[in-house]
Amino acid sequence: MTERPDWKSEVRQCIIKLGKTNFTLSDMYLFIPDLKKRTGRSENVDARIRENLQKLRDDGFIQFLEKGHYRRTR
Repeated sequence: MTERPDWKSEVRQCIIKLGKTNFTLSDMYLFIPDLKKRTGRSENVDARIRENLQKLRDDGFIQFLEKGHYRRTR
């Protein structure tokens, strides 16, 4: 049985790969094809990204600036 991905870690790695402090939801959606391959899932990846951006905000890793705009804080 394959291990399920840790979505929060996957999304965090995508943010780090962006290499910039401020980013948008559209920037994150560019990772959808890669996340589909890594997770083996093809549905609801965009919803998983949004869900885990909220978790990363709660952890203090990112800050919401306005709709669809974020800032990496760590």
